[in-house]
Amino acid sequence: MKDYPHLHIEAFCQSYSYDKPRGGGAQSDNKFTGDRAGHGKKILADFKSVEKQYCNDKKQAPLRNYQQIEGIVLDIESTPDIPLALQSLDNCSFQLLNVNKVKNDSGKKIDRATVYIEDGRLADFEKKILDYQTKKNKNGLNKNYKLVDSIGHIRKAALVCFWQDSEPMPKGNQRIWWEIWLRIDKNNPQKRENIERAFQAECRQLGIELLKGRVEFPEHTVVNVRATTEELEQSIHLLNCIDEIRKPRGFTDFLDNLPPAEQREWIDDFLSRVQSPHRQPHYLSLLDTGLNRSNPLLSPFIKDEDNKTICNEWGTADDVDHGTAMASIILFGDLADSIGNQSKIDLLHGVKSVKIIPPHKNSDEKFAAYYTQQGVKIAEQGRGSQPLLYLSGYHN
Repeated sequence: MKDYPHLHIEAFCQSYSYDKPRGGGAQSDNKFTGDRAGHGKKILADFKSVEKQYCNDKKQAPLRNYQQIEGIVLDIESTPDIPLALQSLDNCSFQLLNVNKVKNDSGKKIDRATVYIEDGRLADFEKKILDYQTKKNKNGLNKNYKLVDSIGHIRKAALVCFWQDSEPMPKGNQRIWWEIWLRIDKNNPQKRENIERAFQAECRQLGIELLKGRVEFPEHTVVNVRATTEELEQSIHLLNCIDEIRKPRGFTDFLDNLPPAEQREWIDDFLSRVQSPHRQPHYLSLLDTGLNRSNPLLSPFIKDEDNKTICNEWGTADDVDHGTAMASIILFGDLADSIGNQSKIDLLHGVKSVKIIPPHKNSDEKFAAYYTQQGVKIAEQGRGSQPLLYLSGYHN
């Protein structure tokens, strides 16, 4: 293309008229090639074995004086090269907690899903298998074949099934910190508090240390506990409350790994808790690399006329992300503490910025005193009797 040398056309498309696909009769749309009668019998036996083990666990589990979360968590492995029918495992009867794509011992791709089924819904799962064995759909295929064909094994979920971190799950039986993502009953979100209370009570009974404070998301409540793997595994009531387990991280790492939309939700929540007086009694003048007022944490509290520079050619923008970070620390302190709790934040002083550092790297410090003097001079203009402190913390 003459006018657009950066665009290169390598081929042209060709149009064809649309032909409706021919009907192929009643055919299965997956790769299952086994004996469905024997397969159904095997999957039913797997499920009944886990159900029997669950009933025995319930009898042996000590009764508590609080409402327990009654149910079973299944570890469902797909038939090799056939993806699990996840929609059938995540509905009003069953709750899909997590799913991972892995390879089995033979190197074939499989899905591993962790599914929670409450006590009253166990018969629903069994019925799907029984219908697969005994009934046909309108096309003459086994009923529920998409689901049951895709299931290779059913086991009782072990602790490792909840592990969803990129790092391997810690081994050994040392008492360490775990980040626990409690599940939310999607059919009844109001049960969030019931699940959380049951988890807290079970932790007290087992002597598991539970860190104060929690983080709430629409589909999870995140808490931190200090326990051994054995302590976490020994209670079915505890595992019934859990959706995922991860390695605890610093709060800043946690925020950095969130999608932008969720980061914005955290920022909005934080800003709603900041209390700023109509007129600040004290101001701190930051003599640094400039300030990016577009930062959503700073723009509500720093006026455009309070963001200045000693040289108009430099502009007021922060070129090295130093002055902006300093302004945030001055206003809010440690953001990890402030954003991570639900308390009110009182702003005790305001911030004014004067850019005294050139936008390009300048190793000649003979101008540092002059630049600082000019910064103070500009900051003093129009302040009247208002108290003003100065801070300069940047060095090349």
